[in-house]
Amino acid sequence: MIEDPGALAQATAIADLQGYSVLACGIATLAQALGGNREAAEAGTQMVLAETKRVKSVDMLTATTQDIEKRVKEGFLSLLAQGENPDEAIRVGRAASGR
Repeated sequence: MIEDPGALAQATAIADLQGYSVLACGIATLAQALGGNREAAEAGTQMVLAETKRVKSVDMLTATTQDIEKRVKEGFLSLLAQGENPDEAIRVGRAASGR
């Protein structure tokens, strides 16, 4: 779980480690650690996604009905539905993935 700027700076080294099945960026916690900067947290999330794609691993992220389709299209392979209607987020995500 990458949740602070120090861990984010080590994302390449973390992704290169053997023996884990999922790498996740805690976007809300990362944003808090970055002084509330949501844009920087999103950039960090995208950096972690790029690293997981590079090593052909799974990147997990939370998602809501409003952003799950975008996250599926970006290439996140594991999404944790949250928000007011997680069941609807799952339906939207499944449709976005062609299922």
